[in-house]
Amino acid sequence: MDVLYTNRHPNEQAEKDYNAKRVELDELLQQADFVCLQVPLTAETRGMIGRDQLAKMKQTAILINASRGPTVDETALIEALENGTIRAGLDVFEHEPIRRCSK
Repeated sequence: MDVLYTNRHPNEQAEKDYNAKRVELDELLQQADFVCLQVPLTAETRGMIGRDQLAKMKQTAILINASRGPTVDETALIEALENGTIRAGLDVFEHEPIRRCSK
């Protein structure tokens, strides 16, 4: 399996152990089959995945948010799920309970 990651700094151990390749977020979103968010909630990461980022993902991609709910724009995510643009595995939500999808 090809492993891509994005981070402010290279992770030499991951690159060595898993042959991981550090790329920019846009490239990761365009190429990855699974996008797993593992980030703290900061001013920089709040809303880091929104409409534009979701649109860059493959239609077959799965977004896994294992960090904090507000790192993903929930309205944009619900729209993408309703439109069948992506699939998602969510451990957290911006607002709980999450509003129901219209479909």
